[in-house]
Amino acid sequence: MERDTPDDKQISWKRTIYAFMTDGVILRKNDVTFRPDFTHPKGFNHTWGWKKSGKMKDKSTENIRRFIQNYRGLPGYTLTTKINEV
Repeated sequence: MERDTPDDKQISWKRTIYAFMTDGVILRKNDVTFRPDFTHPKGFNHTWGWKKSGKMKDKSTENIRRFIQNYRGLPGYTLTTKINEV
């Protein structure tokens, strides 16, 4: 699941990706594009890599499906995995 939200004056683009693992671990990765400044006239991209965001108590496929369905269609969120694959 991805969320695009630029919310900083120095950032022109931001994406937060959540990944749900089969063992119930939720991973999060933040990617940003910084605006141009005097040291980087074209701006630059940066990623913070995958970090453990939490753990689901109920690891069932149905629970993950329900979680994804709640975010589906919300402004700023994009579902990058088909529901049938979960």
